[in-house]
Amino acid sequence: MSDVVPSGAPRTGPRRRARRTALPPTFSALRHRNFRLFWTGQCVSLMATWIQNASQSWLVLELTNSAFFLGLVSSVQFIPTLLFSLFAGVMIDRHNKRDLIVATQTALMIFAFLLAGLIYFKRIQYWHILLIAFLTGVAQSIDTPARQAFVIEMTSPEDLMNAVALNSVIFNLARIVGPAAAGLLIDRIGFFMSFFLNGVSFIAVIAGLLLMRVNRPTSKRESKSVMRDLAEGLRYIRGNRKLATIIVTVGVISLFVLNFNVLVPAFARDVLHQEASGYGFLTSAMGLGAFVGALTLATFASRERGVTRFLAGAILLPLFTIVLGLTRQYMSSVATIAFLGFSMILFTTTANATTQLTAPDELRGRVVSVYMLIYIGVTPAGAFLAGWLASRLGPGTALVILGSVGLGFAIYVASRRAALLETPRGSAPGRTRGHASSSSSSSSPNKQHGTRLEAPPAGRIIESAKPTQPIFGRTAPHLAPAHNLQPPGPGKPLTPLLTVQGPFVHDHVAGIR
Repeated sequence: MSDVVPSGAPRTGPRRRARRTALPPTFSALRHRNFRLFWTGQCVSLMATWIQNASQSWLVLELTNSAFFLGLVSSVQFIPTLLFSLFAGVMIDRHNKRDLIVATQTALMIFAFLLAGLIYFKRIQYWHILLIAFLTGVAQSIDTPARQAFVIEMTSPEDLMNAVALNSVIFNLARIVGPAAAGLLIDRIGFFMSFFLNGVSFIAVIAGLLLMRVNRPTSKRESKSVMRDLAEGLRYIRGNRKLATIIVTVGVISLFVLNFNVLVPAFARDVLHQEASGYGFLTSAMGLGAFVGALTLATFASRERGVTRFLAGAILLPLFTIVLGLTRQYMSSVATIAFLGFSMILFTTTANATTQLTAPDELRGRVVSVYMLIYIGVTPAGAFLAGWLASRLGPGTALVILGSVGLGFAIYVASRRAALLETPRGSAPGRTRGHASSSSSSSSPNKQHGTRLEAPPAGRIIESAKPTQPIFGRTAPHLAPAHNLQPPGPGKPLTPLLTVQGPFVHDHVAGIR
């Protein structure tokens, strides 16, 4: 049974104890009780998820003996993301995120047990896997953006980067260990145990979610149609130059660069002249680099230098892709692909965290859903483009061409970095009442047009952004600076605060399952 704290109620001990808890910088986000519960459950569940993923691929091959049918399972599971992601964002902003995640995790648990039962009773058929893959995709189209948007509510803006990096640590560790464990389970016990263990692992996540203490906003949001809510989120992204720049950059890099792993098997065989063991070592090196990158970000990353890390990742990722395409020595390729894994985590983790920090609480679900749609949605097109180039010019040349396009775009964005450094117009200076982890403020709320914003901490200065020409998008028409004055603290001058005009919802990224 969860302990629900009424909105506006004073914060109790756990939050204050979290502030006094001394933890190494690598694990600073774990001082928040809610995130500790979430992260512990993820440690168990992600490992089992990778075990099932590897086992399911092998099971499909045994049932069909067809690489085409194997790829079809992935495609069918991906389709719901394209169809439902944007509408899922509206749902996430309208409802309590914790409750949504409990529902989706329960559905995923049922799907795992259902497959385990079909295997145990020897009734499993290919169409069963295909159908459950589609249903899994439907659940994940809600679950993934909801979990991404929920991370900041479990922690704080200062610890968000660390939280996302810690999720990446366990995700990449599970990606390394999970498939190997799956092979042992299949050889020793059979397929049943892989799916059964994954079903059991969801209990850890669900239990952690139910044990959390969360706020439930008491104020009611203005009733709107789904399409109006969706359009509101898209207008905000278009008008916020920082968000628009990040999302477009993620789309371009994902299209041209992040599909480099599609070419690694052909590169290992045709360019480096390696057998399966050599290819496997390359893949492990990439996973190791990603793991080290996530651990490094968790240790040294701070909120303030997010833009610098984002641009560094956007440049280094295509740069190492080009270097990989030019290498012809095996050990050089191993080192390069390890740096590729490191750069990939640097780019994706920073982009994820910066997007969440930039989006206001009341729109975060829709913003993260658009981010995830762009991030995942270009994958099929990028994979097709990479494969087509490799078939015509060879995998090495394809890597160089794709990396060059990505590098050119990243350099262009870096040359216009003012768009990423400017304080975004319309971002709320304080957390809204629905924030799960922020302590209640003793300051009076700043109200305008029915929107409640908490006063910033003493001494914090927030200035209204000046209108300028964005790289992508334009200033949102429904967001404008106001000149409400509040004392920031003793001895500090009065400073204009940025407030939000117009009706907004009050309900508010993370490793990706």
